Amino acid sequence: ASRAGLSVVQVHLLSQQRRSGDVVSSGGFWAIPRVKFMMRGALELSFLALYAYVLLFKPYARITLAELVLFLWSIGLAVDEFYQYLLTGSIITHLSDTWNQVDFAKLTLILSAAVLRASAAIIHFAAIGHAPLYATALDLCRHARVALSFGALACIVRLFAMFSLQQHMGVLFLSCCFMWTDIKRFLALLFVNMVGFGLCVAGIASTLTPPSAPDNPRFSTNTTTSSDPADALMDSAEYIYSPWEPFLVPFWSIFGVMSGYDDRMLDLPLPLSALLWVCFLLSQVVLLNLLVAIMNDTWQRVKDSADEEWKFLLVQDMEEFFHLHHVPPPFNTLHLLRKIYAHVIADAPLSENEAHHVRGPLLTPSDLKKKSKVAQATMLRKHVEAEALTTYAKLEGITKSQLENLERLDKLSAASAYANRTLNQMHVLVQQQSRLDCIDELHRPSTSGRKDSLLSSRGFPKHHAQAHHGQAGSSFEARPNICRGSLGSSPPAMHAQVQVRATGTGGLRRGSTFD
Repeated sequence: ASRAGLSVVQVHLLSQQRRSGDVVSSGGFWAIPRVKFMMRGALELSFLALYAYVLLFKPYARITLAELVLFLWSIGLAVDEFYQYLLTGSIITHLSDTWNQVDFAKLTLILSAAVLRASAAIIHFAAIGHAPLYATALDLCRHARVALSFGALACIVRLFAMFSLQQHMGVLFLSCCFMWTDIKRFLALLFVNMVGFGLCVAGIASTLTPPSAPDNPRFSTNTTTSSDPADALMDSAEYIYSPWEPFLVPFWSIFGVMSGYDDRMLDLPLPLSALLWVCFLLSQVVLLNLLVAIMNDTWQRVKDSADEEWKFLLVQDMEEFFHLHHVPPPFNTLHLLRKIYAHVIADAPLSENEAHHVRGPLLTPSDLKKKSKVAQATMLRKHVEAEALTTYAKLEGITKSQLENLERLDKLSAASAYANRTLNQMHVLVQQQSRLDCIDELHRPSTSGRKDSLLSSRGFPKHHAQAHHGQAGSSFEARPNICRGSLGSSPPAMHAQVQVRATGTGGLRRGSTFD
């Protein structure tokens, strides 16, 4: 969706500039970065097909037409690369880009092969009747073929620049780049380990007495006798081609190659057998599995931020196409040579954007750099967040969650105990209210039989209700004092103290109490 939106913006901005008469360069539509990329990509595949045709057939003494076209095409690529260097203004800045380094290596190898091939053809033409010159021509032709073969490897690597602009292939390419960084650190550890084991194996192997020479052609057949026992011992120990062979055993053991020691492992002395066993254990089990684990971690890290990684790579790669000439090499060779000559002699501008300061159809290089910095900051932030979610951080999170759950359980237990106490108090208060209601009923005007029946129903004995009535017009007020009992047990005995307050002159004494 983002790439589709990018194409829409390209067409929209370019149409606006065409309507206003402001075109980025004389190339018009062909100056769009995506169009430049498609044209150069198609020509790159054609160049690789021609390269394969030259390498797959046996070379002749004279230069063939396919080789001539390949070398001329390479010269056009070299001119275009030199034009890009002039646009950059610094060889260090230009070679700081990885793809420019690959282009430099590719062109150096191909042009070296062209020089060697042309020299071989000239010497071969002049070597008629001279055998030494003919042998020299063959050697030069062989060296040219070797350089051309390594140049093919650089051309294949350069194809990743096109594939990386596709999202899925770009993520895989980024993973390989990050894994290469991990491999370099791993090789440093492996080298230190293998040097130690190699020196130890070489030292022990130098003291071994070889078996009979006819049985093993790897051992020396020197049968020179000497009266000196020390010389005889040294002669018997000369069974190795070179001292480097046992030294390289730990290195080759990573790939399962024993350098001939697998045929006589049982005949080796115990120290050397134990040493080789430990070496193979470390190299093939521990270190290789460590490398696999490191690569797995790198792939997971890149996969988690794949979208940001690919967008950042896309911005970096597309920035280059704003300054490239709209005509791809080798068709722009003569035009670029004329512009380079004018720039060197008359200090003329190399690009029309530099001459007219015209804004491109999409974004200026400065805008791209700003956006790339934002994308890089976002990517680094996501890396920090991903590193925070390590196993240790996850364990800390689980422990913290368990502590929070325990605190919640403690609070729930305390709330439950408080609720139980509140319910018990409410039960006691209900019972006390029931007893108070009974006492209030005693003071209401009613018959004696009704009061006795009410007291009996509330659990009071009859003698509690018998009180001496004073003179006429006197009244009394009864206030109960209910004894507390256990919750849930039978109703407790109640003891009522009734304070009688005389309202008249006769009757009971003021403030007296009775049961």
